[in-house]
Amino acid sequence: MSVENPFGPYKNKHLGESAILFGSGPSITQFKTNKNVIKIGLNEQIYLNLDLDYWFMGDTFPRNPDKFINCFEDYNEYEPNLTKFVRYQNWGERGRMPLGMKYATYYTCDLGGIPNECLFETDISEGSLIGVASISFEALQFMLYSGMKNIYLVGHDCDYSFGTFRTEIDHKDEGILVLRYWKFVQEWLEEHYPDVTIRCINPVALTIFETATEEDIIENE
Repeated sequence: MSVENPFGPYKNKHLGESAILFGSGPSITQFKTNKNVIKIGLNEQIYLNLDLDYWFMGDTFPRNPDKFINCFEDYNEYEPNLTKFVRYQNWGERGRMPLGMKYATYYTCDLGGIPNECLFETDISEGSLIGVASISFEALQFMLYSGMKNIYLVGHDCDYSFGTFRTEIDHKDEGILVLRYWKFVQEWLEEHYPDVTIRCINPVALTIFETATEEDIIENE
């Protein structure tokens, strides 16, 4: 099955704008502000009232309490305000999203390496996104390509001692790995996107970025 790259038209579509990238850590439930910014969500965040503009879906193995196969219709019927991006992974059948989902814009994704060897692309209009540890990084590649400048991380706890906002299962090792990739991203951004600012709201373990409050969010005009 061939999936065409969908990202070309998004080049600098949101140049200079502010955006929130939501993660699934428990701290996401503390976030209440509804400011005028681009909102980007991932996977099971459809179960929160976030009014998402973009949504990235690539997880056919959601953590308990619900398996993807048991809640497929929820994911299938969900439609964000702008685009529903669904990953079509290049590293095998296991875990691959099904084709034919409603409202879906499919993109391909290659499996990246360890943090120090993982090379994201600045031009994602050809080829595939790079997938590592968390689909957050696929969404981030899109955000940077589309020109978003002020990026706020909400719910990116990187500490799964208390699970996610939906489950109490311990994923501590996963949090450590994701932290390593965020450190790589910080250094990569300094080289490739020096004008982009990433700030973290209600941080838990992800403390390498400047902390912001909901009041600090710069709204789009």
